[in-house]
Amino acid sequence: MTKYIEVNHPGGREINIIVRDINNHILKEIKISESVFANLGIDPGDVVSSILRGCLSDDEFEVNLEKLKS
Repeated sequence: MTKYIEVNHPGGREINIIVRDINNHILKEIKISESVFANLGIDPGDVVSSILRGCLSDDEFEVNLEKLKS
């Protein structure tokens, strides 16, 4: 399945990741507040790259922020 991934970082408060199919239907939408990253001590770039890898590898994916800490 062809997927299009859009990553937005509006105003520096949260990261929005939207996965769409070829017909522009939203398959998955994830919004993560930057305070989550700060509380867990993780780099936002690590989170985004992990999400993108998940989007590209599987039809279904979840983001486990605790797992990213290790």
